[in-house]
Amino acid sequence: MLSQYFAPEPIPKPGDLAQALHERGHDVAVLTGLPQYPTGVRYPGYSFRPWQRDTLGGVPVLRVAGYAYHGRSILRRGLNYGAFALAAVLARPLLRKPQVIYVWHPPLSVGVTSWILARVMRVPFVYDVQDIWPDAIVAAGLLRNTRAIRALEALERFVYRRASKILVPNNHARDVLIAKGVPPERLCVTVHWVEGHLARQGSPAERVATREALAWQARFVVMFAGNLGIVQDLSTVVRAAALVTDSRILLAFAGDGTARGDLEQLARDLGVEDRTVFLGRRAHQDMPALLAASDALLVHLSDSAFGEAVVPTKTIAYLAAGRPVVMAARGAAAELVLDAGAGVVVAPGDPARLAAALDALAGLDEDSRAAMGVRGRARFDDEYSKEQVVPQYESALAGVARVGPGPR
Repeated sequence: MLSQYFAPEPIPKPGDLAQALHERGHDVAVLTGLPQYPTGVRYPGYSFRPWQRDTLGGVPVLRVAGYAYHGRSILRRGLNYGAFALAAVLARPLLRKPQVIYVWHPPLSVGVTSWILARVMRVPFVYDVQDIWPDAIVAAGLLRNTRAIRALEALERFVYRRASKILVPNNHARDVLIAKGVPPERLCVTVHWVEGHLARQGSPAERVATREALAWQARFVVMFAGNLGIVQDLSTVVRAAALVTDSRILLAFAGDGTARGDLEQLARDLGVEDRTVFLGRRAHQDMPALLAASDALLVHLSDSAFGEAVVPTKTIAYLAAGRPVVMAARGAAAELVLDAGAGVVVAPGDPARLAAALDALAGLDEDSRAAMGVRGRARFDDEYSKEQVVPQYESALAGVARVGPGPR
């Protein structure tokens, strides 16, 4: 498994997949970087050296040094991505030859690394496209130079042509890649899932205890859990806090990221400190209780074509939590919530509409909101649990491993 990000960084899927495949009897090893996401600061306990090894849940992990950064500078972002790509290639002598390489994308640079390693070791690679690049960084406003965008689009096509199989999280993303020239037979839709503690519904006792500890007893708490980044466009959410008419509404942000400082400053500028709270990054094992303590759970993405092909992993965790979902996004994520009857959908990037949706949800009776949560949990159990999804990944990887190296 090749992924620039891995536990203990708050991107659970690579680690969850590695552990799940290990539990199903497969021999899994991970090549990743020293943890530094989302703050861009290397985690305590990981000293700067060329490489170091550890083991997580029985899975051996090789971590290579890089350039720690996760801010708005496109140059320094490029150095961060490029340094890991180079270090991962140079780590080849430390790796055993696998039957297949699973690659977690983004960033796009990891695709070049996977191609080089696959050629050197003469094995196929399966490319799991979570965010479509360069669309994602253009949507985030990190890249505007036309020549640079075209160069990345050429690199994107190069990587797609050389992957034996490309995994995408939904049919919208599949359609986007087909439009980019990827043959349909090379694409496989494998949805998100969450497992373990994140798949557990918090108990009523946990809800009461957490709300008391946070002084939320009299509030209608709407929580955003996850990366406070640029693509999420959370300034819209803070601005909505200034427009809600129900004084009980509290917007809680559980997470960290490059935009957190700006969001806290915006809350102060708008005078909505009493309607917003920034809880910081929380351990995964704490999240079920926090989600259970909330009255609704929020997803917000920037209003872009890129956002239409994205179903943030937090959406699946929200369904598992059994709480109403407020989906401020278009495309695949909005369709999921509507089809499941698990909450309300509102156009992204519009503070007034979001505020109106929050007021309306807070005004519903408890039984109506509870029914949304029940329907969301049912959809999770049917389609997004570990037991339903992991065999899809196992089948895709096994199929590629049987046919040998992919196209050159």
